Amino acid sequence: MVKNLLHLIVISLLLIIAPQICHSQPSGLTAEASMRRIRSQELEPYSSQQLRLMRDEIYARHGYVFKDKKLQRYFSRTPWYRPRGNNRLVLAELNPIERKNIELIQSWEQAKVTAPRPGSAWMGRWPETSVFIIRTDDLLHLSTEKLRIMRNEIYARHGYVFDDPDLREYFASQSWYRPRGDNNKAEAALKPVERRNIEIIRAQEEANVEAPYPGSASMGRWPETSIYLIRYDDLLIYSAPDLLLMRSEIYARHGYVFSDPDLQKYFSSQPWYRSRGDNSSVKGELNPVEKRNIEIIRNREVFLSRD
Repeated sequence: MVKNLLHLIVISLLLIIAPQICHSQPSGLTAEASMRRIRSQELEPYSSQQLRLMRDEIYARHGYVFKDKKLQRYFSRTPWYRPRGNNRLVLAELNPIERKNIELIQSWEQAKVTAPRPGSAWMGRWPETSVFIIRTDDLLHLSTEKLRIMRNEIYARHGYVFDDPDLREYFASQSWYRPRGDNNKAEAALKPVERRNIEIIRAQEEANVEAPYPGSASMGRWPETSIYLIRYDDLLIYSAPDLLLMRSEIYARHGYVFSDPDLQKYFSSQPWYRSRGDNSSVKGELNPVEKRNIEIIRNREVFLSRD
């Protein structure tokens, strides 16, 4: 009798736990979309239909129930899908990486439209630059020339007319480009997110210079931390070690000498780092933006240390 009871309890527990295990394992199309930030260029080969499935699969991993019958039928056929019946809870569970990837994939879905309307934010090779704030990490693999095109593509969406003959020729070859003839209006039409991204891209263009001068704000992996205030939300995707490097990099640009041997070894390996030996003067040279960003980054580090 007792053995039978125990047997029933074990079976019941397995029935409860098994769906959760299946749910927790990313499966299917582009499973990495829940684990790492995907890059814009990785989405270029996919069709709009594939992109839609990729985006909705992120929701499906959390048990989202779809109103679209075709989508619901598609995911119901996958062995890992476990509908939960509470979509609000599902949306609240999405991690920062998933939320950013959903935005990026959605921007590419729109970009795949055959004939985008003039002035649409979805036109061009990097449509996400008009949709949400990009990260410096997303730009590290791009050459200075590609960064230049990415930055000017934002202006081109608004019909900006370029003086540079190479840029003018490039955008004239794009089917979506419609020059307006009034650059003042084109610049006035830029959205806050576009203006911010222009700053971020320009900072990385400067960072790509082969031999930046000592003390230059463009040196390092996160040059923007010395140029403008970062947002706390921008830090959610970083680990504690990355945040330590980000914060320390601000000091390193001014030649700070680190007592931590690992940090000193890391920055000594960077071609732009020039130690000065006088940390008291280094701290006095930090500009207001850098001081505030150090506080923001440290706050995030403290939060992660509590987990």
